[in-house]
Amino acid sequence: MGFLGLFVTACLAAAYYPIIGLANYVAIYQMYPESHWWGLPLLPLGIRYSLWAGVSMLVGMAMCVVTGRFPENRPCLTFWEVLVAVLVLLTVISFFTTSDVVPVQTMMLDKFLKMILFVFCFVRLLTNRRSFMAVMWVFVVGSLLLGHEAYNTPSQEFVTGRLQSIGGTDFRASSGFAAHMAAMLPLIGAAFLVTRTWWLRAIPLLAGVFTFNAIVLCRTRSAFIGLIAGILTAALMVPRSWRWKIYPGLVVAVIGGYLLIDPHFVERMETMKTPESRQADAAISLRYQIWEAGLAMVADEPLGVGIGAFGFRIAEWNPALHRRAAHNTLLLCAAEIGVPGLTVYVLIILVSLLQLHMVYWRADQTDDPKGTRIWAFAVLVSLVIYVAAGQFTERFYTESMWWVLALPTCLQRITVREMYARALAGEVEGEPLCDAPATPLDDDLPATPVFAD
Repeated sequence: MGFLGLFVTACLAAAYYPIIGLANYVAIYQMYPESHWWGLPLLPLGIRYSLWAGVSMLVGMAMCVVTGRFPENRPCLTFWEVLVAVLVLLTVISFFTTSDVVPVQTMMLDKFLKMILFVFCFVRLLTNRRSFMAVMWVFVVGSLLLGHEAYNTPSQEFVTGRLQSIGGTDFRASSGFAAHMAAMLPLIGAAFLVTRTWWLRAIPLLAGVFTFNAIVLCRTRSAFIGLIAGILTAALMVPRSWRWKIYPGLVVAVIGGYLLIDPHFVERMETMKTPESRQADAAISLRYQIWEAGLAMVADEPLGVGIGAFGFRIAEWNPALHRRAAHNTLLLCAAEIGVPGLTVYVLIILVSLLQLHMVYWRADQTDDPKGTRIWAFAVLVSLVIYVAAGQFTERFYTESMWWVLALPTCLQRITVREMYARALAGEVEGEPLCDAPATPLDDDLPATPVFAD
């Protein structure tokens, strides 16, 4: 009953502080109470935790609008949000233009719309540093709990030697869980770096160890490729003044990771070494067939076959692939939402990267330049990991992937908010602290390269 009391308290508190409802939703998403001993006794009650956490957040947002306490959003509407709205429109159109709608498509559309609604709330509530840090710590603690659960999972519950069914519904497959945990590692590292209290640093440190161990237990090649892409990004994009800190940290992380891996993990990763080994691996060979048939589907149906229809339509291009997943986020988007949907989705990713560029460039005009740069750099690496891992598993309908995509917009709004506040304070005192931009950061493009000194 302790968990239920905590959950109800969070829902009630969200009516006044909607950020608590948002953090509550993120925590429930990661922990998934239905799968834990402390949540099993509550199953007969049929409580839909995510639904009530989301509703309490929306009620709190409405109350804040009525009372005038809603967080200020600068700019009011970003180009990123416009692109997401366009993608939602294309997704809805793909559903209604599908000739034979199957029940799973209705379920997928319902999930997608709810997911994007939460994303819009996400980018409008995380507009100050305190709220942002609160949610980042929910990610850290959630990753620690998930990693601890993975560590204590009996080996007999593994499927073909791989960890499965940890966390919420988006993590039921090992590839999805590993991709999420890999994307959390840079955020955990940033929380460690910005935390000034030494004993509190033990939490992200433990979270990082347990998170990487969980990735190893999943033995998933997509997450491994994502981590390699993240490490390369961190090594190549790190500012010169940070290299003496980042490079030793990467070396320690690689050595620590090497000590955690086991022969089974190494054996599975070695299947990607040569063309012969890839052809000999049944799973990789099957992916080649799926991608070939998927590309043919996109060529024949450039406007998409409809949300959630890939597995049902793929057999038209290869009968042996009925109900097979796409195993590629971009291919899934192009096949189901169409080439226009893929174009918008790629633009969303590019705009997220551009926002991080702008945040880093403007960091000196914020209240915490060092912290702002650390978070911008960490989100960049996290986004690269998720996008890279998504080339070998589909993450298009995964909530945590969209949260990572939304973090640059949150950082942008935090940056603009603090810039305007400092400029206003300077005007009051008669000496400007910084120049407030005449145009939103969406249009204010710096000429310097990303994360350059």
